[in-house]
Amino acid sequence: MAKIVLTDGVVNVKENYEDVLILVSSGGNWMELTEHNRERENFDRSLGVTSDYRIVISINHIQCIKP
Repeated sequence: MAKIVLTDGVVNVKENYEDVLILVSSGGNWMELTEHNRERENFDRSLGVTSDYRIVISINHIQCIKP
């Protein structure tokens, strides 16, 4: 799991820190990750809803990445 600090917020993702670094250094402008939000997952599970937790982040808005 990694934490990505953006210019306008923070996103927790399920991908490993090393995997996120590889995606950033791959040279693309965007990367697709899976958000880790325990509260939302529990809420969806209690309602019996299946949700999509994929997010797309612009590499230009990343300030730092934390393990």
